[in-house]
Amino acid sequence: MLLLRRSLYYFFFLVYCVACPLIILYALGYILKPGSEHGLAKTGLIYLATLPPGAVVHVENKRFLEKTPTMIRGLLPANYRVAVSLKGYRPWTRTIPVQAEKAAVFDNILLLPGEPRYERLLTEEFNDLIPAGSERFLLLAKGPLLEDLFLYDLEDETLSPAVPGDFSFGGARVVSHSSSAGGENLLVHAQSGPWWGEEKFFWIPLSHKTGISDVTRLFRDKPRLVDWDSRRPSQLFAWTDGVLNRLDVLSGAIYPKFMEGVRAYGLSEKKLYVVDEDDGFQKMDLEGKNREGLEEDAPWTREFLTEGGVYQIKIFAGDKALFLGRRGRLLSSESPHLLADEGVSGVEPDPASQKVLIWGRDRLGIFDFAGGARDRGGFFGTEPRGGGVRWVVERPGRIAQAFWVYEGSHVLFRDADRVYLLELAKNAPPGFHEYLEVKRGSSVVYMEKSGRVYYLEKTTGQLCRAEIVPKAEALFPKERAGGRGV
Repeated sequence: MLLLRRSLYYFFFLVYCVACPLIILYALGYILKPGSEHGLAKTGLIYLATLPPGAVVHVENKRFLEKTPTMIRGLLPANYRVAVSLKGYRPWTRTIPVQAEKAAVFDNILLLPGEPRYERLLTEEFNDLIPAGSERFLLLAKGPLLEDLFLYDLEDETLSPAVPGDFSFGGARVVSHSSSAGGENLLVHAQSGPWWGEEKFFWIPLSHKTGISDVTRLFRDKPRLVDWDSRRPSQLFAWTDGVLNRLDVLSGAIYPKFMEGVRAYGLSEKKLYVVDEDDGFQKMDLEGKNREGLEEDAPWTREFLTEGGVYQIKIFAGDKALFLGRRGRLLSSESPHLLADEGVSGVEPDPASQKVLIWGRDRLGIFDFAGGARDRGGFFGTEPRGGGVRWVVERPGRIAQAFWVYEGSHVLFRDADRVYLLELAKNAPPGFHEYLEVKRGSSVVYMEKSGRVYYLEKTTGQLCRAEIVPKAEALFPKERAGGRGV
């Protein structure tokens, strides 16, 4: 009996002496190499978090014990085929490279339903869904006339005409419309009279708290660009041939030739940003006072003078600025200044990450202000064309809209009548998913707060919405959960 106890003691002591160092080494990220190559090797890990959570993980066809969110430790440097699955959702698969002493983090995996989960909001047929910059109202069109415009209130879930039924210019043809991001007002340029020869401008409050206003007299010269700040919606700025006029919708006041020689302008946070021929890039209040020069005689400001027309300025993250020209040339106030020579039709900054979504007809890319200037030295004109932009989609098509999704981890974009979701990751190529089809020629509206995309159904033209990101109450904290290895 004594011999048996001694044998067991020495056995467990030996196990302890062998296992304890191995456990410590494993905790420090080392494992024993399998096979003929013996010895210790430094490992890496993969972190996975999905929305919705609770998905099953397979690594190289071996099921992992933990469900998402989870961490897979003890992986030798190599490429691993990882599959994530959840009942009712499309499987997510990636080949993930693992490096020693590094973590491959995928903490914003969106699991898409097996079939798009959409909700039909209206049974009437519409020709187009028009982005209006509002988070409460959708602008819908049944035809080309002013009386064909309708407003759908997302809060009350009601549909109403944009103009009263007895409005005398209801038969005017809509030429264009302008709105400010987050604003609740719409400026419509229309044509009326015989042969559509009479130019008209109408101010439409989307909330209908006040009636439609005919503001045609404010536009003595037909403007080529109109903009306003959503915080001061009554203060409009209209640009024509280098001249910027200031208009006041509420008082009816006109301030002609507010500024001359204007090559670019934009509005943000009750501030007017201007590039003119004399004073370079500057900002001021909406009355033209308290001017502050941001840059004078900079190479990129001189570049404006070589192209006719006007650049639109988009401001974000302080005084960072993007300049979009009429032929799609895109410049930045920070190096590298030239982002694209031509062909850009839209930009969407993400202030939190300081990244910018850039798209044109046949490509979509991302520029990172935070890291864009690193290792890309040189002055304007010496960098490669389009320097600094990471083009993630390049293909013949008709890319017309793009939106940041889920804290900038994904991009939703419309190419002709198909809507795609693009997953961005630091550790792997972008994931590409076709999500739904829409009515030919119609636009879509995505709202990040609700995680929903609004669109017209392909065959019926009925207003629908589909959930891209689950509702806020379904979100889970991004906790770093520990896993148990494969």
